Amino acid sequence: SFKAETIEVNGEISLRVSALNAMRRAVLEDLGNQIINSYKLPYENYSSAEIFEKNEKTEIIARVLTKEQASLCGGADKIVLPLHIASDMGGDNIIAEVPTVVTMEEAPRVKELIKKAKSNGINKFFCQSLDAVAIAKGDGAYIYAGFSVNCSNAEAVDGAAELGADE
Repeated sequence: SFKAETIEVNGEISLRVSALNAMRRAVLEDLGNQIINSYKLPYENYSSAEIFEKNEKTEIIARVLTKEQASLCGGADKIVLPLHIASDMGGDNIIAEVPTVVTMEEAPRVKELIKKAKSNGINKFFCQSLDAVAIAKGDGAYIYAGFSVNCSNAEAVDGAAELGADE
């Protein structure tokens, strides 16, 4: 991902290859984080109550990527988190997002994370593909079919429901 144009070394050094590789990985990770952090948008603190007039039918669902972001979603009724993060958490307001694409090699690990999430009290799963629906359904799981499932007519909705989607 990166190319060093110059490297300066003062004096003689001797490093094991493993130490050199560890240093290289640390530098690459730090550079990557610096790039990611340089693109963060400014955060403006606001209350969802200021924006939405909530009634009995209104449900606010926040879809976030980290535990830290989830901790900022106090006004949300439900919080969607990636499966690998949600599986370590608990709470009836957490919805675990199953990866959209699950290869045959990854399927056992994803199924194990789903099992772990269920053991921590999470039984709601957000799925962006019918493959994800098929992996997550069963054992009382409630499945939200995401916008990528493309249920744009009644037949598609019925088909997704037959495969296990609840909503």
